[in-house]
Amino acid sequence: MKSSFFRLALASLVAAAAPAAFAVTITPTPISFTGGVNTFQQAADGFTPANFTPWQTTSAWWDGAGSITFQFAPMKLTSAVVTVDWNDVYQFDVSSDNINYVTLFTVGPWSQNVVNNGQVTVPGSFAPTANAYSFLRVKNVYGDNLSAVGEVSLTGTPAVPEPATMALMLAGVGVVGLRMRQRRNR
Repeated sequence: MKSSFFRLALASLVAAAAPAAFAVTITPTPISFTGGVNTFQQAADGFTPANFTPWQTTSAWWDGAGSITFQFAPMKLTSAVVTVDWNDVYQFDVSSDNINYVTLFTVGPWSQNVVNNGQVTVPGSFAPTANAYSFLRVKNVYGDNLSAVGEVSLTGTPAVPEPATMALMLAGVGVVGLRMRQRRNR
């Protein structure tokens, strides 16, 4: 019993400490908005509107200035796919603390030869992040001020625990092992 517990604990620690070798798809959770955004939950509800879907249909939409903030597990981001209104420029910013944001990428607008109305699904173009982030904020930075975000999907690798977190995990395993030993000796 004791050796199987310690093997399991050691395997868990090694798995937590090893960098993730695979990327996972993240559907972030919308947590707040500014500027009169309507139906903000639809910006990450798992449903991607078809290209050319009207801007106010199955999307978070707003008229004027506004933004939507999303939260997700700490990840080193590798790619993004977003569905937005075709004739605006959207800026996607990331943060680890929901206070200090840096721009990850921008998208839009598109040529009228390609798209001339509704929403369009496009990849966000950026280099994989070295830092892990937990928050994403999207805002319209240029266009007709009629904005829509139909879906946001991210891909990333889970963050490796910090050394302090690893030390705390090891201490916890040690305490549990000590308690098991004391209980067995009784």
